[in-house]
Amino acid sequence: MTNTNISSDKSTALETSKVALWLTDALFSRRRDSGIILLVVVLLEFGIATIVYVTGGTKYVYLQFMYLPVMLGGLLFGSIGGVIVAGIAGVLLGPFMPLDLEKNLSQPTLSWLVRTGFFCLIGGSSGVLSSLLRQRMRMIESVAQELSVTYGRTLHALVSLVQERDDKTADHSERVAYNAVVIGRELGISQDNLETLYWSGVLHDLGKIGISEQIINKPGPLTPSERLDMQRHPVIGERVLLNASPDFAPIAKAVRSHHERWDGRGYPDQLKGETIPVEARVVTVLDVFEALTSKRPYREPMSTREAILFLRENAGTHFDAQIVDIFTSLHHSNKLAFGDEQPSDLIEMQKRYGAKSVLLNRLKL
Repeated sequence: MTNTNISSDKSTALETSKVALWLTDALFSRRRDSGIILLVVVLLEFGIATIVYVTGGTKYVYLQFMYLPVMLGGLLFGSIGGVIVAGIAGVLLGPFMPLDLEKNLSQPTLSWLVRTGFFCLIGGSSGVLSSLLRQRMRMIESVAQELSVTYGRTLHALVSLVQERDDKTADHSERVAYNAVVIGRELGISQDNLETLYWSGVLHDLGKIGISEQIINKPGPLTPSERLDMQRHPVIGERVLLNASPDFAPIAKAVRSHHERWDGRGYPDQLKGETIPVEARVVTVLDVFEALTSKRPYREPMSTREAILFLRENAGTHFDAQIVDIFTSLHHSNKLAFGDEQPSDLIEMQKRYGAKSVLLNRLKL
């Protein structure tokens, strides 16, 4: 079986799990309000019985509506609950319910007894079906949890690849991830997208594992051909993530686009403005700032003031001006982490996004 087929099967299982978990919560979880639900079902039965009586008795079709609460009783409360609800339905439509109210005709005893028995059969069968569905959904949820753990391990394995290749890049990526989430909160990005933003920051340089170490660690400026080779790393990073799982597509998209420019002169796709994923726009600002303020063999680092001035001068051309403004404000407020800083929030963030894959959290939202 190919990696593509395996990834597709995982994706299908997760989509199925979303439906399964929702149905489990909606129908089969043990609720504190089960007594209220039972009361509603019984009141529904009384309502249907009233309709049957007012419309002239059991000779008319309206009694068929009684199957609805009977089936609900079985689905919600199991076989025993289904039979009890069915018994109540049978009594309500039984000896005290006329066959024809206008002609004052009573039902034959055998008729309502057979109907009650059939109600009980339907209620009990619905309960058995609900038990089977509950077991199946537990299995699917278990698979979803296992896949979630697998995906989390996969992401951390990819992080380890970056760390093995270059410890400095790993530290840089962790800071970019932390600062990206801080900026993302200011932008009002949803929790789902904050998780994507975090992983995009951690893994934005993942593709450098496919670039020659001679180019990455070159002590001087790159030649034009070396620069073109280095520019392949966003595409390589995207490919690695998608090969791991198509469910990493949002992260892969941001990784691919983190060298795009607001004016469309970036790479690899020359995206422009808001067509660039917001996660990539955030990472771009942070990545460039860190590059400018880091020492290189061929140049000294810029001061923080000079780097911020560079960002502001290039806002609206290289960078998203709104993100530059937020970055500048947060930096002046000392809410961002740089250098060797390890704020407690960074450790908490690593634990939060590292304990499980983000996919399981999304399933349960």
